[in-house]
Amino acid sequence: MGSNYISSNQSEKLYIYTWTQYTDKESITTFTTQTGVKVIADVYESNDVMLAKLQAGGGGTYSIIYPSDYMVQKMAEKGFGLPAVNILNSNLAVLIGMSYSLLPYMVLILYASLEKLDKQLLEAAADLGANPMQTFWKVTVPQVLPGIAAGSLLVFITGLGDFIDPELLGGASSMTAARLVYNQFLGASQNWGFGSALSMVLILMVSIAIAFVIKFDQTK
Repeated sequence: MGSNYISSNQSEKLYIYTWTQYTDKESITTFTTQTGVKVIADVYESNDVMLAKLQAGGGGTYSIIYPSDYMVQKMAEKGFGLPAVNILNSNLAVLIGMSYSLLPYMVLILYASLEKLDKQLLEAAADLGANPMQTFWKVTVPQVLPGIAAGSLLVFITGLGDFIDPELLGGASSMTAARLVYNQFLGASQNWGFGSALSMVLILMVSIAIAFVIKFDQTK
Protein backbone atom coordinates (compact mmCIF):
# COMPACT_ATOMS: atom_id res chain seq x y z
CA MET A 1 0.00 0.00 0.00
CA GLY A 2 1.65 3.20 -1.11
CA SER A 3 1.22 6.78 0.02
CA ASN A 4 0.81 9.57 -2.53
CA TYR A 5 2.82 12.03 -0.44
CA ILE A 6 6.37 12.63 -1.72
CA SER A 7 7.73 16.15 -1.23
CA SER A 8 10.19 17.87 -3.57
CA ASN A 9 13.19 17.20 -1.33
CA GLN A 10 12.37 13.48 -1.45
CA SER A 11 12.70 13.18 -5.23
CA GLU A 12 15.95 11.16 -4.91
CA LYS A 13 14.85 9.21 -1.85
CA LEU A 14 12.33 6.48 -1.21
CA TYR A 15 10.89 6.25 2.28
CA ILE A 16 9.44 2.85 3.16
CA TYR A 17 7.78 1.48 6.28
CA THR A 18 8.36 -2.26 6.37
CA TRP A 19 8.33 -5.37 8.51
CA THR A 20 11.71 -6.71 9.63
CA GLN A 21 11.35 -9.90 7.57
CA TYR A 22 10.05 -8.29 4.37
CA THR A 23 12.99 -6.23 3.08
CA ASP A 24 16.63 -7.22 3.41
CA LYS A 25 19.60 -4.87 3.11
CA GLU A 26 20.94 -6.61 0.00
CA SER A 27 17.74 -5.90 -1.93
CA ILE A 28 17.82 -2.26 -0.86
CA THR A 29 21.45 -1.92 -1.92
CA THR A 30 20.75 -3.51 -5.31
CA PHE A 31 17.78 -1.19 -5.88
CA THR A 32 19.84 1.88 -5.00
CA THR A 33 22.68 0.79 -7.29
CA GLN A 34 20.40 0.19 -10.26
CA THR A 35 18.14 3.23 -9.89
CA GLY A 36 20.25 5.79 -8.04
CA VAL A 37 17.38 6.30 -5.57
CA LYS A 38 18.36 6.12 -1.91
CA VAL A 39 16.06 3.94 0.17
CA ILE A 40 15.39 4.94 3.75
CA ALA A 41 13.67 2.07 5.56
CA ASP A 42 11.82 2.48 8.83
CA VAL A 43 11.21 -0.94 10.39
CA TYR A 44 8.33 -1.70 12.72
CA GLU A 45 8.88 -4.38 15.33
CA SER A 46 5.25 -5.35 15.92
CA ASN A 47 1.88 -5.17 14.22
CA ASP A 48 0.44 -3.15 17.11
CA VAL A 49 3.09 -0.45 16.68
CA MET A 50 2.37 -0.12 12.97
CA LEU A 51 -1.40 -0.04 13.50
CA ALA A 52 -1.09 2.65 16.14
CA LYS A 53 1.13 4.78 13.91
CA LEU A 54 -1.22 4.49 10.93
CA GLN A 55 -4.23 5.35 13.08
CA ALA A 56 -2.39 8.45 14.28
CA GLY A 57 -1.83 9.56 10.68
CA GLY A 58 1.87 8.76 10.60
CA GLY A 59 1.72 6.81 7.34
CA GLY A 60 1.62 9.90 5.12
CA THR A 61 5.34 10.54 5.44
CA TYR A 62 6.20 7.25 3.70
CA SER A 63 6.32 6.54 -0.02
CA ILE A 64 5.59 2.80 0.37
CA ILE A 65 4.14 0.85 3.30
CA TYR A 66 4.52 -2.95 3.53
CA PRO A 67 1.91 -4.31 5.95
CA SER A 68 1.90 -7.95 7.02
CA ASP A 69 -1.03 -10.23 6.19
CA TYR A 70 -2.24 -9.84 9.75
CA MET A 71 -2.07 -6.08 9.41
CA VAL A 72 -4.12 -6.08 6.21
CA GLN A 73 -6.86 -7.98 8.02
CA LYS A 74 -6.71 -5.63 11.01
CA MET A 75 -6.77 -2.55 8.78
CA ALA A 76 -9.88 -3.90 7.08
CA GLU A 77 -11.55 -4.43 10.46
CA LYS A 78 -10.56 -0.96 11.68
CA GLY A 79 -12.07 0.76 8.65
CA PHE A 80 -8.97 1.77 6.67
CA GLY A 81 -10.90 1.46 3.42
CA LEU A 82 -9.80 -2.11 2.69
CA PRO A 83 -12.44 -4.78 2.05
CA ALA A 84 -12.43 -7.70 4.45
CA VAL A 85 -11.30 -10.95 2.84
CA ASN A 86 -12.53 -14.00 4.73
CA ILE A 87 -12.67 -16.73 2.12
CA LEU A 88 -10.02 -19.07 3.50
CA ASN A 89 -11.35 -22.41 4.76
CA SER A 90 -14.45 -22.10 2.59
CA ASN A 91 -15.84 -23.72 -0.54
CA LEU A 92 -15.27 -20.45 -2.42
CA ALA A 93 -11.54 -20.62 -1.67
CA VAL A 94 -11.44 -24.22 -2.93
CA LEU A 95 -13.31 -23.24 -6.11
CA ILE A 96 -10.92 -20.36 -6.81
CA GLY A 97 -7.85 -22.49 -6.11
CA MET A 98 -8.99 -25.40 -8.26
CA SER A 99 -10.01 -23.08 -11.10
CA TYR A 100 -6.58 -21.47 -10.99
CA SER A 101 -4.87 -24.87 -11.04
CA LEU A 102 -7.02 -26.50 -13.74
CA LEU A 103 -7.61 -23.56 -16.08
CA PRO A 104 -4.33 -24.08 -18.03
CA TYR A 105 -5.38 -27.61 -19.01
CA MET A 106 -8.59 -26.34 -20.60
CA VAL A 107 -6.94 -23.33 -22.21
CA LEU A 108 -4.14 -25.31 -23.85
CA ILE A 109 -6.49 -27.91 -25.32
CA LEU A 110 -8.88 -25.23 -26.61
CA TYR A 111 -5.96 -23.34 -28.11
CA ALA A 112 -4.85 -26.45 -30.00
CA SER A 113 -8.41 -26.90 -31.31
CA LEU A 114 -8.72 -23.28 -32.36
CA GLU A 115 -5.41 -23.50 -34.20
CA LYS A 116 -6.98 -26.12 -36.50
CA LEU A 117 -10.09 -24.00 -37.11
CA ASP A 118 -10.99 -23.65 -40.80
CA LYS A 119 -11.03 -19.89 -41.30
CA GLN A 120 -12.61 -20.24 -44.73
CA LEU A 121 -15.80 -21.38 -43.04
CA LEU A 122 -15.80 -18.22 -40.94
CA GLU A 123 -15.42 -16.10 -44.08
CA ALA A 124 -18.19 -18.06 -45.81
CA ALA A 125 -20.53 -17.52 -42.86
CA ALA A 126 -19.83 -13.78 -42.94
CA ASP A 127 -20.47 -13.67 -46.71
CA LEU A 128 -23.80 -15.42 -46.18
CA GLY A 129 -24.90 -12.75 -43.73
CA ALA A 130 -24.26 -14.43 -40.38
CA ASN A 131 -23.48 -12.08 -37.51
CA PRO A 132 -20.53 -12.81 -35.14
CA MET A 133 -22.75 -14.53 -32.58
CA GLN A 134 -24.31 -16.83 -35.16
CA THR A 135 -20.89 -17.59 -36.63
CA PHE A 136 -19.54 -18.47 -33.20
CA TRP A 137 -22.33 -20.88 -32.26
CA LYS A 138 -22.93 -22.47 -35.66
CA VAL A 139 -19.40 -22.55 -37.09
CA THR A 140 -16.74 -22.15 -34.40
CA VAL A 141 -18.25 -24.20 -31.58
CA PRO A 142 -19.04 -27.31 -33.71
CA GLN A 143 -15.45 -27.36 -34.97
CA VAL A 144 -13.87 -27.09 -31.52
CA LEU A 145 -16.43 -29.33 -29.77
CA PRO A 146 -14.00 -32.29 -29.59
CA GLY A 147 -11.47 -30.00 -27.91
CA ILE A 148 -14.11 -28.80 -25.44
CA ALA A 149 -15.01 -32.41 -24.64
CA ALA A 150 -11.36 -33.45 -24.23
CA GLY A 151 -10.55 -30.45 -22.06
CA SER A 152 -13.62 -31.00 -19.90
CA LEU A 153 -12.66 -34.64 -19.44
CA LEU A 154 -9.10 -33.78 -18.45
CA VAL A 155 -10.27 -31.13 -15.99
CA PHE A 156 -12.90 -33.51 -14.59
CA ILE A 157 -10.41 -36.33 -14.00
CA THR A 158 -7.78 -34.02 -12.50
CA GLY A 159 -10.31 -32.22 -10.32
CA LEU A 160 -11.79 -35.50 -9.13
CA GLY A 161 -8.43 -36.55 -7.70
CA ASP A 162 -7.33 -33.11 -6.49
CA PHE A 163 -6.38 -33.33 -2.82
CA ILE A 164 -3.98 -30.47 -2.14
CA ASP A 165 -6.27 -27.53 -3.02
CA PRO A 166 -9.19 -28.65 -0.80
CA GLU A 167 -6.81 -29.59 2.00
CA LEU A 168 -4.96 -26.27 2.09
CA LEU A 169 -7.76 -23.88 1.10
CA GLY A 170 -10.91 -25.56 2.39
CA GLY A 171 -9.82 -26.93 5.71
CA ALA A 172 -12.30 -29.11 7.56
CA SER A 173 -15.27 -27.25 6.06
CA SER A 174 -14.84 -28.71 2.55
CA MET A 175 -15.13 -32.35 1.58
CA THR A 176 -14.23 -33.58 -1.89
CA ALA A 177 -14.05 -37.12 -3.24
CA ALA A 178 -10.27 -37.26 -2.86
CA ARG A 179 -10.40 -36.04 0.74
CA LEU A 180 -13.18 -38.48 1.54
CA VAL A 181 -11.08 -41.39 0.28
CA TYR A 182 -8.05 -40.08 2.16
CA ASN A 183 -10.00 -39.91 5.42
CA GLN A 184 -11.07 -43.55 5.10
CA PHE A 185 -7.46 -44.73 4.89
CA LEU A 186 -5.42 -42.21 6.90
CA GLY A 187 -8.07 -40.30 8.81
CA ALA A 188 -9.73 -40.98 12.14
CA SER A 189 -12.32 -43.42 10.74
CA GLN A 190 -9.82 -45.98 9.34
CA ASN A 191 -12.53 -47.66 7.26
CA TRP A 192 -10.47 -49.28 4.52
CA GLY A 193 -13.41 -51.21 3.07
CA PHE A 194 -15.47 -48.09 2.50
CA GLY A 195 -12.40 -46.27 1.16
CA SER A 196 -11.76 -49.06 -1.34
CA ALA A 197 -15.39 -48.94 -2.49
CA LEU A 198 -15.17 -45.18 -2.97
CA SER A 199 -11.97 -45.60 -4.99
CA MET A 200 -13.70 -48.10 -7.27
CA VAL A 201 -16.60 -45.70 -7.76
CA LEU A 202 -14.17 -42.96 -8.81
CA ILE A 203 -12.42 -45.32 -11.23
CA LEU A 204 -15.81 -46.30 -12.69
CA MET A 205 -16.81 -42.64 -13.14
CA VAL A 206 -13.54 -41.83 -14.91
CA SER A 207 -13.88 -44.91 -17.14
CA ILE A 208 -17.41 -43.93 -18.15
CA ALA A 209 -16.27 -40.39 -18.93
CA ILE A 210 -13.41 -41.66 -21.11
CA ALA A 211 -15.70 -44.11 -22.92
CA PHE A 212 -18.19 -41.32 -23.56
CA VAL A 213 -15.53 -39.06 -25.09
CA ILE A 214 -14.18 -41.90 -27.27
CA LYS A 215 -17.70 -42.69 -28.50
CA PHE A 216 -18.35 -39.01 -29.15
CA ASP A 217 -15.09 -38.68 -31.10
CA GLN A 218 -15.98 -41.69 -33.25
CA THR A 219 -19.37 -40.24 -34.15
CA LYS A 220 -17.72 -36.99 -35.21
